[in-house]
Amino acid sequence: MHYKEAIRISPTFADAYSNMGNTLKEMQDIQGALQCYTRAIQINPAFADAHSNLASIHKDSGNIPEAIASYRTALKLKPDFPDAYCNLAHCLQIVCDWTDYDDRMKKLVSIVADQLDKNRLPSVHPHHSMLYPLSHGFRKAIAERHGNLCLDKVQALIKASTVLTFYSGESWAGVLAW
Repeated sequence: MHYKEAIRISPTFADAYSNMGNTLKEMQDIQGALQCYTRAIQINPAFADAHSNLASIHKDSGNIPEAIASYRTALKLKPDFPDAYCNLAHCLQIVCDWTDYDDRMKKLVSIVADQLDKNRLPSVHPHHSMLYPLSHGFRKAIAERHGNLCLDKVQALIKASTVLTFYSGESWAGVLAW
């Protein structure tokens, strides 16, 4: 991992800890990711992305109150942060906090519309889109964008497997067996 080398060279480089946390989270090393995000925040308490990443770990672990607190911190530091805003909105629904619900939903719909207009990956996941007052067209576009992201990841895995197979001399059957 290149992030370990970056941290070795510059132990106070908060971005390297946060990026390594993202990699560890992707590899399902949740405890390692949690430690990296926490260290990034210790180094730079104003690092909004690290607060949002930490919040996602809490959210995925079912620790919704901690997730809400971390998303709120991220948004105080970086008010225009669509992912943090949409994830906070989802967490607030999980705990049935309906304070400012109408305003929150208007902003969420506006964020999604802007992301779709700019051909970006929406901050709302397809299965969460049913929780919000989004049009069917928006829901379909959200699902399509996220589906394309999954397809890209699968294609990257197949490409990596093909390269490994080529170098190890295995047959295609070994590649397709995963």
